[in-house]
Amino acid sequence: MLICNNEKGDCRAAIPTTIRPRECVTARNCRRLGIRSSRERESIAQSLAADVQSTFPGGLPDVEEKSRACDPIYDQLVSLVRRFASAFVREEWIEAVAAMARWISVPGGSILFKKGQPSDFIYVVVSGLFGITDENSAGVGHTIARLGPGEIIGEMGCITGEPRSATVCALRSSEVIGVPWSAVEKSAETNPGALLSICKTLVQRLAQTQQGRSQSYHPRTFGIVSISDGFDQRSFAQEFRTALSRIGSTFLFNHEQCHDLTTDELFQIEKAHEYVVYAADMTHPAWLRRCLGQSDAVLIVAEGKTPPRDLSTVSELLAPQIPIILLLTLAV
Repeated sequence: MLICNNEKGDCRAAIPTTIRPRECVTARNCRRLGIRSSRERESIAQSLAADVQSTFPGGLPDVEEKSRACDPIYDQLVSLVRRFASAFVREEWIEAVAAMARWISVPGGSILFKKGQPSDFIYVVVSGLFGITDENSAGVGHTIARLGPGEIIGEMGCITGEPRSATVCALRSSEVIGVPWSAVEKSAETNPGALLSICKTLVQRLAQTQQGRSQSYHPRTFGIVSISDGFDQRSFAQEFRTALSRIGSTFLFNHEQCHDLTTDELFQIEKAHEYVVYAADMTHPAWLRRCLGQSDAVLIVAEGKTPPRDLSTVSELLAPQIPIILLLTLAV
């Protein structure tokens, strides 16, 4: 198994060179960067192709494909759809679906969609963690399931044609690709296995609900916070990374080498490894906030003799559904 030894050098060395930097896909930034929506880009490409064909009788090679080849966002979407949505999108439809897909960054605590909204998109989690919540008869919300990378969100309403049956929010900083349900239906015309794969996911979740079992999710990113003065958190984090590396590739983030990484760079390293450890630091509030914002679970480490300490600083930065695990160590 791979142990990512990032104790020396730049953490950016762990970012795969095949992954291109992602632009922030918002309407404001698209206008600022001169990048248009996929629908408008296709319209422009088609108009340009018509002009070229009328000017040059022999035509030029596929102008639309050339325009897309220059678009790093489109290229990345193709890669993400192929990696995360191949179960229900046939290979020959991947580029067409990517042209209509949305790549969305969802900050921790933000809502992806609310109960009762139209079911027009199906989402696939690229990174992070989402919670599906519903309200009981008393109006108290409770978590039905937690979904991580590779999981499908929003398939029930799309299949039944009914509004969203629950609210979905990001429990930590997350990314999804959103695919219009109309594109999935179009793909299913020649690839019935697309709907079969989605229906299988839906049936499995309904069966778990009927049996009173919540869908299990295994954390992939861990935040480590020490609350004992003088505790050697660096050594503990390294040992924890070594233990995780026995079951999968693991990367360790620490403040010294990684504090200046962008959120996009953190996501890229997460995607390239099975597990990630964030060594937080209570003396650096900004780094602590970033570590907790990327964590699926948080380990609070303290020596057994340490007096009780207020952890409101930590708990206030976490969604209620993020587990906090207290580890007591023996002083040597």
